[in-house]
Amino acid sequence: MAKMLSLLIGGYGPEGIRSAEMNLETGEVRLAGPAAASPNASWLVLNRAGDRLYAAEEGGPGHIRAFAREADGTLRQIARVASKGDWPCHLCLSADEAVLAVANYGTGTVAFLPVTTDGLGEATAVFQGDGTGPNSDRQRGPHAHATVLHPKSGRIWTCDLGSDEVHVFRAGDAEREATIEMRPGSGPRHIAFTPDGRFAFVNGELDNTVTAFKVKPHGLTALNTLPALDSEAPAGSSGSEVEVHPKGGHLVAATRGADALSVFEIGADGRITHRQTIKARVKVPRHFCFVEGGARLLAAGQDDGRVACFRWVEGRLEFERVSEIG
Repeated sequence: MAKMLSLLIGGYGPEGIRSAEMNLETGEVRLAGPAAASPNASWLVLNRAGDRLYAAEEGGPGHIRAFAREADGTLRQIARVASKGDWPCHLCLSADEAVLAVANYGTGTVAFLPVTTDGLGEATAVFQGDGTGPNSDRQRGPHAHATVLHPKSGRIWTCDLGSDEVHVFRAGDAEREATIEMRPGSGPRHIAFTPDGRFAFVNGELDNTVTAFKVKPHGLTALNTLPALDSEAPAGSSGSEVEVHPKGGHLVAATRGADALSVFEIGADGRITHRQTIKARVKVPRHFCFVEGGARLLAAGQDDGRVACFRWVEGRLEFERVSEIG
């Protein structure tokens, strides 16, 4: 019998979270049934033990749901609390898993929720972003879009697409330790770090770029910026996700509209070099993740309900198959 990898898939709509399995021999992904009714579950975070799941319930006002994950994979809701803003879209746990950080896109707030034995408590600290950007359609106000744990310092780094800023926080503390200005109009969406924490990479949703940085105490030094694609982006294209390969050395960026994945090599000095652009094989690749320690990449299509599987071969992606999830 083929070995299977259990997956949880979030999405928009009333169902929200679904359970799936991936065949490790073929790369096929099949639904195993609905996991939990969690409407508009736009971001999921599982703790290290695998027995607690947190889901962003994207809406206005927003909420965060906490689930106990049983040994058979069943999800049991144990808490639902306010996200302290509109349209929560990104979550991360602190290094000690005592705090859940929430990015609320609609209101530009970052909230810190205490993790409790019975789920989640109400937010103990809330940061209200401010500022605008030159893009009059998308940057009329702050739009927090990511909360990411630095792998070494334990700080929470957040991206604000609306104000072209990256902020640094201590987990659970709404007082900023630092604010780093990004290129005007770039619309920083997500940030990813190398495993050693020395370098960071930010994708611009609005200008469809990837920028490499050297991480300093409470700051960043820009190294180089490259287009996210190997050719001119089609009209309406926008960056969605950026992730560093688990073994370091490379990163992948996704672009919606072009519906493509691009691979960049990370030099010893942190600068990036474009190595490949490949079709994502899904419509609107909002998110992707590495599995099997980086041996494969799964890309999820927001608009077609499909999951594409790619093998990672010597620093390049090789398409394996696409699965209909619906």
